[in-house]
Amino acid sequence: MADLVIRFVISMGNDADFGGGPSFHRWLPQGTEDGIETDVEVGHLQLWFERRGYTERMVLFDFERHEVDPQIVPKQGRLDAGPLFAKLHLANTPSDVTDALRRNLTGDAGYVALGKSVVKSVHPIIERLFRLLRDRYGQHWLKALEPWDSRRLSLGAICSDWNVSWSDDNGISWHAFKPDKSVRTYDMTERTKFTEYLTQSDWFNLKTAMEKGDDPSLATELVTNSNRMFSQGELRHAIVEAVSALEVAISDAVRAPIKGSNKLTDSAGSFLKDTPLKTRLVVVTSLLGGVPAATVEDALTGIELRNRVVHEGFIPEQQNVQQVRAVLELAAMLVPGPRIKFPALPGSNSIAEADIWERTGGYAPMMVGGIKIAEV
Repeated sequence: MADLVIRFVISMGNDADFGGGPSFHRWLPQGTEDGIETDVEVGHLQLWFERRGYTERMVLFDFERHEVDPQIVPKQGRLDAGPLFAKLHLANTPSDVTDALRRNLTGDAGYVALGKSVVKSVHPIIERLFRLLRDRYGQHWLKALEPWDSRRLSLGAICSDWNVSWSDDNGISWHAFKPDKSVRTYDMTERTKFTEYLTQSDWFNLKTAMEKGDDPSLATELVTNSNRMFSQGELRHAIVEAVSALEVAISDAVRAPIKGSNKLTDSAGSFLKDTPLKTRLVVVTSLLGGVPAATVEDALTGIELRNRVVHEGFIPEQQNVQQVRAVLELAAMLVPGPRIKFPALPGSNSIAEADIWERTGGYAPMMVGGIKIAEV
């Protein structure tokens, strides 16, 4: 039996150098003495932020430097706390497991079992911290940490993302914690559709809108905001916002053709107020025509999903993506004017002849059923 310490360094922002973490005002936590401690299923967990950076009139974050002037901290308006640090203390780890770690036996059954127990114990605590900082304290630029899905992200991949290491000599020496290989699986839904970026016709539609003094409607803003959350993996927030967008879009679609008649508007009001949203959706889309029944059915399930999120605290998972997307698509379809677009900003690009772009419908000219990236 041996005592182990598992260490994590988890980026909370989108900066490549660990910056962009929680922002503090006139104060920064000082490591473990200001840290959070809690017991989890497999051991004792510590969470903390460190004062990292250097001082040039103001304190600037730098992960590699420890030159923060304590005289400047209480004078500075915003200070970047950088990444989250964590240590998990494990007592009495079986000797066969510690032997697998020492021999770096990636894929060993005991090593993998330890990795799973560590991630499953720690992930909910770290997710709660991310959520409190983002939602209660408004630090919306921080990453959203969704539930770990082993079908999309292997143990090795999440441990790599979290910079996990282990020590069996109380932190004197550290070694990479690598229970299995890093494997990341990307579905078709994550492929880039390049026609969602601005096209020539989009530009001239925008030009007309500017000249006419048009502004985006509330429904448009809700759809776009939901899509932003969706693209960032924040499915809980995305479905709540998407259903709100759908409700406003249905109301606008019903009222717009009759806005000149008070009598018709009043009559429509009772339909919009007293009829369940699912019924309103079926009626409006059936009158609109051309809407695939499968999309409407997925959207109906999406409305039920939203109710579970709001009333039961349910957390959507990857299998719910299709329902969230269906609600978004129908809401966008009901908003008058040019179609709302759903671009993403990936790290990839592509070049192809015009006829190939036409044949692929705007997707990159590489047809795949999904992408799996695994280390060699």
